[in-house]
Amino acid sequence: YKDLWTADIEYMKQLGVNTIRLYAVDPSKNHDAFMCALQQAGIYVMVGLLASCENCGIGPNEPPSCYPDSLKQRGQYIINEFSKYSNTLGFDAGNEVTLHSSDIEKELNAPCQKKFIRDMRTYINTCSNVTGTILPRQVPIGLANWDYARELQSTYFVCEETDPLEAPDWYGMNVYLHCDPAAVTQDDLA
Repeated sequence: YKDLWTADIEYMKQLGVNTIRLYAVDPSKNHDAFMCALQQAGIYVMVGLLASCENCGIGPNEPPSCYPDSLKQRGQYIINEFSKYSNTLGFDAGNEVTLHSSDIEKELNAPCQKKFIRDMRTYINTCSNVTGTILPRQVPIGLANWDYARELQSTYFVCEETDPLEAPDWYGMNVYLHCDPAAVTQDDLA
């Protein structure tokens, strides 16, 4: 996709973009040229660990079925591949995961999100403390959640109940508010 991202990076540079989020990366592909081009443009990257493919994300059901066995290996694979780039700012262990819960009000899959964060933080901590490790540096792991019950969700996800590794290193929210709601038309929403 070099022909696509080369132009996109130029547009981002013109806009003064300094950070982007990547979703659903394929860790089996070589990303050297892309990441190097971003670095040369002064752009940092938040790399997503989940994807929409089968068993590549936190599922909609309650634990333990919401955390597929293969997800842990996928996350570790992405961490191995992207921690080598100095412009990898962080890993995104979930994007609006609780929005896809089979019962949104109860957010049944939230405990699986915390367990996945724990597993990824444990992996980074363990590998980073070993001489000659495959990971050249520790990169923070966090999540972005949807704009619902802000205080409740942020309290739940950053709370260190029993295991401090279940709390993310960073927590973000995809905010769906407009500064001037009157300025939004139906055409904007289509």
